[in-house]
Amino acid sequence: MRAAACQLIELGHVSAYLWVFENNTGAIRFYKRLGAAIVNRKTKTFFGHDVPNVRMEWNDLSAIGERP
Repeated sequence: MRAAACQLIELGHVSAYLWVFENNTGAIRFYKRLGAAIVNRKTKTFFGHDVPNVRMEWNDLSAIGERP
């Protein structure tokens, strides 16, 4: 994640987001520890099934690079 954040910063981005399956609690915990916040919830269709998702967002990508 740190490498991805650094690449995005080099490309001029200051923020980023990604969608995570809502039942993927391990990933949500991981991203929260990296400073992401849940900013939206949406049900998306995957292979004909409705799946609840959450949007995890970083307002400041530089915070990821600062974490040990």
